[in-house]
Amino acid sequence: YVGGINGTNAPMTFKFNPSFLKKGSYNLQVIKDGSNDQSFETVNKKISKKDTIEVKCLPRGGFVCVVE
Repeated sequence: YVGGINGTNAPMTFKFNPSFLKKGSYNLQVIKDGSNDQSFETVNKKISKKDTIEVKCLPRGGFVCVVE
């Protein structure tokens, strides 16, 4: 699991590199802010340890990623 919280009053983009993963392909599920503070969206994609993950968050928003 990887998570982040935007504690500011401005939108923010979190970036991280999953270099902690072993070699191979993984499923990434991102649960993040939707278009407003009353909604969320889920994104699924394949990643590897060489990818850079970017997640846009609303002011006072956040996200959680599940890596399998």
